Amino acid sequence: MQTFDYDDIQLIPNKCIIKSRREADTSVKFGPRTFKIPVVPANMESVINEDLAVWLAQSGYYYVMHRFEPADRAGFIKRMHERGLFASISVGIKDTEYDFIDQLKAEHLDPEYVTIDVAHGHSDFVIKMIKYIKKNLPNSFVTAGNVATPKAARKPIIADGGIRHNGDIAKSVRFGASMVMIGSMLAGHLESPGHVITIDGKRYKQYWGSASEVQKGAYRNVEGKQMLVPFRGSIKDTLREMEEDLQSAISYAGGRDLEAIRKVDYVIVKNSILNGDY
Repeated sequence: MQTFDYDDIQLIPNKCIIKSRREADTSVKFGPRTFKIPVVPANMESVINEDLAVWLAQSGYYYVMHRFEPADRAGFIKRMHERGLFASISVGIKDTEYDFIDQLKAEHLDPEYVTIDVAHGHSDFVIKMIKYIKKNLPNSFVTAGNVATPKAARKPIIADGGIRHNGDIAKSVRFGASMVMIGSMLAGHLESPGHVITIDGKRYKQYWGSASEVQKGAYRNVEGKQMLVPFRGSIKDTLREMEEDLQSAISYAGGRDLEAIRKVDYVIVKNSILNGDY
């Protein structure tokens, strides 16, 4: 099997047909709604909280609320709907999650988006949960993951993991992603959860994975890690930069929207002179 990383790929430009990059349309339809860019902050406690979810929904961005405050998820849906905003939640596959779905059905709480958030989504138990949600919450758009095994079905895909540069977003779109989930690059902002930590005059915020020791509260079945990420100011600026870079990619791809990126040629440049250094 041929394998490569983002750094091993270069997209080949086509003739530009727009006068200004600002003409390029970066919007993407995902489920029932259309969003400004194909980017979603990772549904991790160190990346998103309710305040940020509200701002993202108000500002035209997709979000997925994490599942680490399970008792408050119904309340979260109610509060988002009271504001006239869409609700996007995460669930697991434990038996108690079926009770939660039953609760939502009984209370007529239909979140627009439900993400089944497990480490390995190619599972009989995940398939069972998909069927249960689609039966009991038929109006919800269901995302299940993560999946790292080939599938025959053609479905919208969220690329997840390994995004280190804005250009990696365009590369993800080229290889079939409808949306790109980003963790560390969207952590560390003013709006991100957690406190600012100053070390030797430099400011950081803590970032930890959903399967890390910090999240689990104990060292067992640890897969994620924690680290300090540089404080990056407002997330508004970072998301705007991602949009502008995608506009550039669209212009280089010779089109007017994201579809142009999906059609460009590419070359694999393993062991190139860059070797991951920018």
